[in-house]
Amino acid sequence: MSTGNLIQNYLQRDIPCDCGRTHNCQVKTVEIGRHVLEKIPALLRKENKQKAYIIADKNTYQAAGERLVQIFKKEGTDFSVYILRSDEVVADETALGEIVLNMPSDADVMISVGAGTINDLCKFASYKLGIDYIAVASAPSMDGFASVGAALIANHLKTTYQTHTPIAIFGDTEVLKNAPMDMITAGFADILAKYTCLLDWKVSHLINDEYYCEMVVNMVKDAIAKVMSLADKILERDDDAIESIMEALVLTGIAMSFVGISRPASGSEHHMSHYWEMKFLMQERKPVLHGIKVGIGTVASSCMYHRLLEEKLDFDEARKKAQEFDKKHWEQEMHRVFELAADGVIALENEVGKNDSAGHAKRIKVIEEKWPEITAAVKEWLPQAEEIENILLSVRLPINPLQVGVDAGLIFDCVRYAKEVRNRYTILQLLWDLGLSEQYADMVREYFTANKQANYVNLIKKQTQSRIDKIKCFVLDMDGTIYLENRLFPFAKEALKAIKDSGREYCFFTNNSSNSKKNYLTKLNNMGIPVTEDRLFISTHVIMEFLKKNHPGASIYLVGTENLHQEFVDNGFLLTENKPDMVVLGFDTSLTYEKLRKACDYIRHGALYYGINPDKNCPVENLEYIPDCGSIAKLIETSTDRYPAEFFGKPSKRVLEYVMERTGYQEEEIAMIGDRLYTDIATATDTKATSILVLTGESTVEDIEKQGIQPDIIFNSLEDLIPYL
Repeated sequence: MSTGNLIQNYLQRDIPCDCGRTHNCQVKTVEIGRHVLEKIPALLRKENKQKAYIIADKNTYQAAGERLVQIFKKEGTDFSVYILRSDEVVADETALGEIVLNMPSDADVMISVGAGTINDLCKFASYKLGIDYIAVASAPSMDGFASVGAALIANHLKTTYQTHTPIAIFGDTEVLKNAPMDMITAGFADILAKYTCLLDWKVSHLINDEYYCEMVVNMVKDAIAKVMSLADKILERDDDAIESIMEALVLTGIAMSFVGISRPASGSEHHMSHYWEMKFLMQERKPVLHGIKVGIGTVASSCMYHRLLEEKLDFDEARKKAQEFDKKHWEQEMHRVFELAADGVIALENEVGKNDSAGHAKRIKVIEEKWPEITAAVKEWLPQAEEIENILLSVRLPINPLQVGVDAGLIFDCVRYAKEVRNRYTILQLLWDLGLSEQYADMVREYFTANKQANYVNLIKKQTQSRIDKIKCFVLDMDGTIYLENRLFPFAKEALKAIKDSGREYCFFTNNSSNSKKNYLTKLNNMGIPVTEDRLFISTHVIMEFLKKNHPGASIYLVGTENLHQEFVDNGFLLTENKPDMVVLGFDTSLTYEKLRKACDYIRHGALYYGINPDKNCPVENLEYIPDCGSIAKLIETSTDRYPAEFFGKPSKRVLEYVMERTGYQEEEIAMIGDRLYTDIATATDTKATSILVLTGESTVEDIEKQGIQPDIIFNSLEDLIPYL
């Protein structure tokens, strides 16, 4: 069965409205249900279309395009297919060029097979080319199918262009319910976001007298209610639940067509999502599904609205700040925040004057007058942030920006500046008008990053427990993790005992190549830490194993301490001071200029060159840090223009292989624990092993943002592990 008369009643007819407008949606037909793709050839004949141009990407072609092609072949429908080349298609000038350049000259209808990105591209391209298009949904993941707007990235700025609607929309539930679950739940989150976007619209109506339509609002509210009533069946891929999401997304698109803009579907939560998307693209990071970001933005917007209800507003102070707007400083901030897109943002402001002092002062006066109505609208319509979080959690969606790689800095900046991506009044502009943007940016950042979000804290605890339950062997760094130079941390013995008492194992792996296994064993035993020789590993051992297998008998000029020299000699390596086959660089606390001179000379003359561990610094108690092997390598590189061909300590994947071989455990049974992101934690990146950062050594939480290395678990110290054991 395909969708009933509800949607069809809104199509291809004039609907007089109490808002004073006559609404109309130019979409001719919407088919949502089982096996509706089979109806497309008949529609093409009815519309007298001679040749279809089908656009898909690799994934959407598999999901629905291939089936559509089979139907067309069976029906004798003339068509051409183009599959976009990129694995991660972006709605930008490059993708548009692909579509236009590969379009057959005799095609008279374009068919988009996909969701947001492909739909926007085909909507814009078909509009510019002057031909109709049909939207075939591969997933119920976004609400733009029936809208007249196409969201594209042009000159690095996300911009919505007015185009046209498709003549038909097809959502085959046999396709939709088999879409990746994150795309289904992303569509669900996009519907949930209507709570905040409709409130933003109402607030703008009250403050700016912006056009507002109760019929359209109620249309969208009814769609939300239906989806929410079936939310508990979404994860089961229930036909009715999936169909309700698709219907709601299409209805929201029709609502946008009725008012001519995206107001009924997009507010502050979308502006935050657009800002994060732009920043990810600038940083060449993998994009996050739009609906997922929008869901998190909805949490943030609700948090801000409800906090605003508690404020004792100082309108006189707001008026004072309105007069202090510094356009030059603002432009500098736009260049910092929006980078390559800054010129577009500044041009938009010059055109519309969102931040103009006169308009600002006028709005403050209206806000003061309308404040009771604004607060009443918030109380009447918007769920608390915690309630929205619970809804998102019920379908296993993220509720915190940190979960999708949005760091504290991006959270802060988006609250202050995401309003600049659109000329649209939302909670973000309201906060700016009231002089509260920076204060609320701090509040939202703290809410998401400082354990203020109770649901997130509980989620992290559950996820942490689930991960640790699977661990059978904890691989512990030493300096900065269980001790600092010669001072054992007071919790170390208790934590190690708890590991043993839980029936698990621990072993030690240190990158510090300045010492020998014998000396490390002695040091640990003197500290009261029992460890056997077969459970203590050093980066030195990893490179020695490699050299034995790949360079047997090679002569080595070794830059390192006496202990390191002895370790190599004891393991049968040939060390030389004259014309070596290779140079091996270790952490040398006895480094001399003569050693550096010789190493550089041999490296310049073509000797093989390896480094043992890449650490830049080694923590020490009184001096804090001293230069480690990685820093020495940089010094040599400056002189020779050569860097070690490979390092063998953490984060080399050889380390995990070495540990697995000697302990007998699999990746998913191992946790790497340490204090350094770029070595200890990075060892587990792109593996099934778990990474645990402890904040007792070099790395800080702020370093996570700077280095872009995300631990699976963060503990203040090894002591925090104990309750999970």
